[in-house]
Amino acid sequence: MSPKHIILAIVALVVTLSATDYLIHQVWLKDIHAEDVGKLRRNNEDMNAHMSGSFVGQFLVATAFMMPRVRIALAGTGIRCILFIAHRPAKRSPDPGES
Repeated sequence: MSPKHIILAIVALVVTLSATDYLIHQVWLKDIHAEDVGKLRRNNEDMNAHMSGSFVGQFLVATAFMMPRVRIALAGTGIRCILFIAHRPAKRSPDPGES
């Protein structure tokens, strides 16, 4: 997997996360959010002030989501990478009394 493909995949995931956030909060739940302004949710000016933090968070989530896929593509470790079941038993030092 080339760096170009990795960057494109991360950008696609950020766009997908942003689009689903928009659909959920600005289209489907707009009426509910309008009732709750000031109680459970920030007002629009405050939300716009914190938007950059939201985009940074979405970028980090997209990057973390892509990391196992990239590792599988580059290292060929398979599903063990995602599930973290690759286990190497600790090496035991020989007991001095054993021969």
